[in-house]
Amino acid sequence: MREHSTGACRAGSGTLFGRGDGSSSRLVVNGSLFEYLPDGASPTYRALFEARAGRNAETRELCDEHWRRFLHLADRNFADRFPFEFQQRWFEMYLGVSLLDMGLEVSAPKPGPDLLVRHNGTRIWFEAIAPTAGDPAHPDAVPEPHVAPPGAPPVAQWVPRDQVALRIAQAIRRKIDAFDRYRLNRRIEPNDACIIAVNVRSIPHAWMDLIDYFLKTLYGIGDHYVVFHRDARDDGPADWGRHAIEELVRQGGAAEDAIPLVRPENAGISAVLGSRVDAANLPNRLGDDLLLCPHVAPAIPIPATSIPRGQYFEIQPDGDGYQARLLGHD
Repeated sequence: MREHSTGACRAGSGTLFGRGDGSSSRLVVNGSLFEYLPDGASPTYRALFEARAGRNAETRELCDEHWRRFLHLADRNFADRFPFEFQQRWFEMYLGVSLLDMGLEVSAPKPGPDLLVRHNGTRIWFEAIAPTAGDPAHPDAVPEPHVAPPGAPPVAQWVPRDQVALRIAQAIRRKIDAFDRYRLNRRIEPNDACIIAVNVRSIPHAWMDLIDYFLKTLYGIGDHYVVFHRDARDDGPADWGRHAIEELVRQGGAAEDAIPLVRPENAGISAVLGSRVDAANLPNRLGDDLLLCPHVAPAIPIPATSIPRGQYFEIQPDGDGYQARLLGHD
């Protein structure tokens, strides 16, 4: 979320960003986000900054290439915060550049949500978030997976699926609340569509099962189950399916909503857009990793073609509930 419009002026070979309070942020020389290494910078930023060759150096160059395309959409403190909030800021930039790469009309009017796309007469607002694993001291934090050292045998380990789902659900709730505030402040018009964009790469394990986690945290389609009968022979399991859930319970007893895109009170959220990539792991074509998950009955429906890359869920009524069918763009 940004609170100020972008103001930029040319100063020699760099771009000088004003803060709006008479001071200015750092000079981004030659369009690079990696001109200096501040104390407290994230490990990812440090690794890219210090790289002199190889994949990290290539990743840094690609970040700067995207920055030059995203520059006119960035808020005033983007470059200042980039070293410290690397994945969050990078994902916001990646989302903007991906939408531009799709040929969409993208802007970033301020104050307001992160990005705005105009598509077939509809204004579509985007709020981006990249949740983390959480505080390691908290019981609901997602622990880092064990990685066997070279030459050691692999070790089977438990995947903390509920903790992963809780981190995603909490991020979605935060952005639902943010959009509610924008409506209250009339930054968003009644006929505007709203999309929450969530990148899960900073949550251990999450990127491997993005589809399952989004079914679980958006539509309440929980874990798989299989029922076997004692007298079954060659007919296989008697029953199989997925648990239906409405909430995810924390260790302390508090709960996060697991069906935000089913609840009528959230109809102002047209969709959630999922992503699982990072700066060093990109699809061949920007945006091909995206997963569009619509509200079952949105106030402002958006066609799947509004995000013409990646995959999307088609939601259809099914008895007392809904069926989610995964489709892809040609």
